[in-house]
Amino acid sequence: MRYFNLGIHLAALFMGISLFGCAQKIKNPRFANSYFILGSGGGVSGQYIQYKVDNHGIVEWYDFDANRYLPYSRLTPKMTEQFWRQLDDLNLSSLELNHPGNYNYYIEVPVDEGRHKIYWSESMD
Repeated sequence: MRYFNLGIHLAALFMGISLFGCAQKIKNPRFANSYFILGSGGGVSGQYIQYKVDNHGIVEWYDFDANRYLPYSRLTPKMTEQFWRQLDDLNLSSLELNHPGNYNYYIEVPVDEGRHKIYWSESMD
């Protein structure tokens, strides 16, 4: 059940990034100079898609061929604040989840030692 709830929260993050625009700097100093990375892929094609969202609501898409991030979208200030609150509530930097499958989802958050990455798939038995 815990993994299912996490999946719902993270799926909402993915959908929100795809649907919303227009951002301003987030006012919460806890999130200053922060970002998180969302991605998914694998399966038969082995293709992945990855987005980076910063504390200003700027969303960048990762071009795996060019090995760089490109502008993609902007979140509204309200949506930016909501994402960061949800991310903070999930406390992902302390979660140990490494359950890859055929098609994977992942999220990365910066930590003191670099980045903390969690993986999951729909077939987490």
